Amino acid sequence: MRTLASLLLMASLVATTTVVSGCKKESPKGGPGATTTANPTTTSGPRAEDNTFSIKVPATVKVDAGGSEDFTVTLKPGAAFNQKVKVTFKLPENIKIAPASAEYKPNETDKKFAVSADKAAQEGDHAITVTGTPDEGAAVSTTFNVAVKKK
Repeated sequence: MRTLASLLLMASLVATTTVVSGCKKESPKGGPGATTTANPTTTSGPRAEDNTFSIKVPATVKVDAGGSEDFTVTLKPGAAFNQKVKVTFKLPENIKIAPASAEYKPNETDKKFAVSADKAAQEGDHAITVTGTPDEGAAVSTTFNVAVKKK
């Protein structure tokens, strides 16, 4: 009976992991509030975690070699975060993103980008690092995959 219960538990964990891997990925918090410790009982002024931001990217973008595909990078500001954030990408060989970088103004949350794979790009998954750098405070990074398929 224990073996059956263990097998059912492992099967449910594998199923959950498989479903979650297709979701969007979110970075840790960045900005001025990410570098300080907030006192949760303080009621005056903004909480430190409200002066943070994170970035969300798709888990995977599929593209044919020689083709391109659009995707969105979402900036999630906290309630008190009011800064510009520059988003940049670290790319593997034969993969390009246009525009190569972008600046999000305060209250701007979504920007579209296009990822393209040269015909010489290797088939398979390629990790892209996305970094968001605010005017002040900590920068954040997250990654997503570009899945290249040969035509």
